[in-house]
Amino acid sequence: MNIKDRVLKMRRDGDYFDPVSDLDKRIAGAEGSFILELWDRVTPINGVSAEIVLSRPDVPDVGYIYLVKDSSGKVIIFQPHLPGAEGYIPMSEDQALEHGGNHRDEMIAQMVFSQILADEEPILSELEQARADKIDEIQRASNAMFQKMQGGYTQGEIFSFERQKSGARDILAGKVDTEDAVYVASLAAFRQAGGDAKTDATVLAGKIMKNALAAEQAIVAILGHQQGLEVKAREAKTPEELEGIAWGI
Repeated sequence: MNIKDRVLKMRRDGDYFDPVSDLDKRIAGAEGSFILELWDRVTPINGVSAEIVLSRPDVPDVGYIYLVKDSSGKVIIFQPHLPGAEGYIPMSEDQALEHGGNHRDEMIAQMVFSQILADEEPILSELEQARADKIDEIQRASNAMFQKMQGGYTQGEIFSFERQKSGARDILAGKVDTEDAVYVASLAAFRQAGGDAKTDATVLAGKIMKNALAAEQAIVAILGHQQGLEVKAREAKTPEELEGIAWGI
């Protein structure tokens, strides 16, 4: 399969893209990016001596080895044995040229295809665009709920919550010497020093776990609602069906 056919096959898998009018020009511009060579078993590979390279266990004592270099001359593919074969089977010259050529052509095709995707925007149908917009709307509503949950908490409380929860769990289980348990105990001590005389480490651990349970239940409800609506949006057959999908909590 030649390079052009390889690229066209890739594009058929994403049939919402426009045909490429300048494909031959793109391929011609990319062909010099990768160079196929047969190694002479003497020239160093990226500064490594041939002697060291040849000592590798996957390099047969006989046969041909192909290299694929980039435009700077750096070896990016070193193939010392027959690809796909069990064991380290030496290659004949014809096999090395055939497999090396296929390898190089596939790399060029991938490069061209990546350039095409970078240059072109997918052409979405009205329904596909409405679906993408609805999923974005659902996710923004979900994010807003999570932001609302965090209201009233400082950044320090938010960032330390997982550690507080771990320490609280340890304290309530009687493991008061763990690093996280000591962290929560220290937090309780500072709270008492700040005026919260009734909150010792055990009381604080109970409060933390109560808040954690409430937060986890809320997270499950929000995520479940979000994901359920996203499934409905992906399964909708008309823009009108999509329009009828609303956050609702």
